[in-house]
Amino acid sequence: MNLRLIDAAMDSYKELPQDDVNRLVFFRSVWGLQAASAQDCPCSWEAPSPEALTVACSAGQHIFANAPVAIDAAVLARDAADIAACIAGKGLLDPAIAAVLKELSWADVLAAAGLELAGSEPSAFLDELAGGLADAGTPVPAAVAAAQVASLALRCQLEKPAQAAVRALKDAKLYDGHHPLLCPCCGSEPSLSHVGGQTSSQGRGRLLVCAQCG
Repeated sequence: MNLRLIDAAMDSYKELPQDDVNRLVFFRSVWGLQAASAQDCPCSWEAPSPEALTVACSAGQHIFANAPVAIDAAVLARDAADIAACIAGKGLLDPAIAAVLKELSWADVLAAAGLELAGSEPSAFLDELAGGLADAGTPVPAAVAAAQVASLALRCQLEKPAQAAVRALKDAKLYDGHHPLLCPCCGSEPSLSHVGGQTSSQGRGRLLVCAQCG
């Protein structure tokens, strides 16, 4: 997580209305938790060979589908609980949703979603989590919010492997000119799109950003 960006934004926009300042403080709090956890997470993940990467890219497969990241269940549950408490405590959520997030047993919720999916198919894992909660009677808005919390927690363990995966793609000469619509590392849909002369596409297209693995 690049905390310098949000710190710069907070410094530049401190004259905004208080509600806007509060939103920036909210995001800074969440990002701070993520950054601290990501820094402590070891990265034992190893990239596939250049030949395997070439085959996967040609088949439109993301890297983690063939080389899953080993997810630490205890760390994931801890981070989800910390992030949920942070989000619920800021007063920006519907009180009913905030109450659900604070009451969830995150270790049980994450295990029920199938942790084996978390390091290979994060989107499928999050869908399972939200669907499982909804099927168990959790109101859909709260189930969706819980999946968003799990996504934020999961990023802490996917960020370093994703950085290693991008380096492997570059070393294999597969990064430039390869422009999938889904994240080439984790297969998630992009959350942001940046178009302009300062992108890696040199103004010829758009830069898609994956919020799940960074």
